[in-house]
Amino acid sequence: MKWLAAAFLCMLATISFAQEAEDNPMGVQQFPMFINCFPGSAEDFLGERYGELPFLNGLASIVIPGDRSINGVMTFYLAPDGKTFTIMFQPSPELSCMVISGEEIEPALSGDPT
Repeated sequence: MKWLAAAFLCMLATISFAQEAEDNPMGVQQFPMFINCFPGSAEDFLGERYGELPFLNGLASIVIPGDRSINGVMTFYLAPDGKTFTIMFQPSPELSCMVISGEEIEPALSGDPT
């Protein structure tokens, strides 16, 4: 009886996995993530607290559940000594959201790029 129950559960898992693979042919995985947002600009806070300065800006989108996205401006802040960095997202001028922060950033490639 235990064998039958185990076989049935494996069959259900296989069917569920096959259906998920059909619905998601690229194998995209979604992780539950939370982004902390606060009113205003992050520039003063990051500059005072970590010495980080704005380094790169660009238009960006964050995908949210329901195949929707929120558009805004992404700013990459970097400390001049390279010890810390932060990526902020501003969906509006009145709201700043910390997407990621880290330390010990370095170039991914080295040497002559040509």
